[in-house]
Amino acid sequence: MENPFYQLWKTSSLVILTFLIAYLPAVAEAGNVRLRAREHFEWLSIKYGAVNDTERYFGLTNTINLWYEEPFQYALGLAFGPVIGSAKSRDSAPTGTDSKVRLWNIGFEGKYFFFPDKHGLFGRIGLTANILDTRGSLGNLLGGGYYLGVGWEARIWKLGVAPELAFRHVILEQSSQLFAFTPSIGLHFYVLPKNSQESKD
Repeated sequence: MENPFYQLWKTSSLVILTFLIAYLPAVAEAGNVRLRAREHFEWLSIKYGAVNDTERYFGLTNTINLWYEEPFQYALGLAFGPVIGSAKSRDSAPTGTDSKVRLWNIGFEGKYFFFPDKHGLFGRIGLTANILDTRGSLGNLLGGGYYLGVGWEARIWKLGVAPELAFRHVILEQSSQLFAFTPSIGLHFYVLPKNSQESKD
């Protein structure tokens, strides 16, 4: 019988591929597709069910967004990462793992400003397919998870500075789980119409 987590990962990847084929060409014509990035400092707690051990990690990672965006109102689209970065164990690595691990994420994220065009408070929610690369005999652990964040984006001329606090939870195969506290910061360049509300700030 095929691993249910592998089935989940394949299904999630198929949904994301369908989104790319069907959705992005249409919104690209509207001119509001943007590539965004943010840098995370992560604290991870990973419970390895196969070896009945829990380990804590920390490290720098990042997330890339390719999505449809209405500046300082909302955004919706793809999220993937990290491009570079990994997490390092705070103590000795559990059996079957390395002292450094990497969590790969690919899925969907939405960002919504609670007071559009007025204040920078926003929330973010994400659903992802995940691969935890243990770099050891446990191999790659497949899974799925969610992301919840809240932050504030301040605009300085055409530059948006967006600190954010967030939590990630991933359920992995082999009865494993990952919990992450992941503060981040994003620097975003905007091209805004001259008569937009933002240009009056």
